Amino acid sequence: MSEAALRQEIPEHVTKDLPTYSILSQLREIHKHLGECTDTKSHSDEDLRHFREELSAIDEERAAHSGIFGGRIDHDDPSKTVIPAGQADCSDELAACYTILEKLKDSAQPMSSSAQDILYQLQGIKRFLEDAVKSQGSVSLDELQRHGGMLDKIDADRLAHGGIFAGDLKEGVIPRGQAVLSSLLAHNYQLLDRLKRAKEA
Repeated sequence: MSEAALRQEIPEHVTKDLPTYSILSQLREIHKHLGECTDTKSHSDEDLRHFREELSAIDEERAAHSGIFGGRIDHDDPSKTVIPAGQADCSDELAACYTILEKLKDSAQPMSSSAQDILYQLQGIKRFLEDAVKSQGSVSLDELQRHGGMLDKIDADRLAHGGIFAGDLKEGVIPRGQAVLSSLLAHNYQLLDRLKRAKEA
């Protein structure tokens, strides 16, 4: 999603300097993917599992901070309590995503083996890049470029087939799992860009 489009969707009171901005942005992106699953009716079990895990991570983080998105309640020292603007927006968006998930679960189907192969590749790259972020730059630039090349290959193959993973738009072959694959590919590119910029700094 472009920055301009995202800015239109995020309420003005949730400014970019607030932690709730990134949380709400992530929830809106998940909502968008779930909406695509609803419209195309081509979602897989893996699509729903992936987005449920993302929602659970956000929800667990909120629960760990006394039910506050991107903040905390300090019962010992109320002056240290932080409740960023956008709590209701995040709560409503989280609830909406969970509602869509529940509606989609009965119509989910298994992924094709070819789409699942791409899923495993993207999940493996994600684990590598997330570990690299945690290790604070211990990964070499060559390793980053190698994993970037793996992403580029997956993306080039997708573009060569009308934007479809493991299928072909012209032939009308659109395997289930497009949403999770699209989400993972975008997330991996974001992680890769973050790591490369850290190397250049």
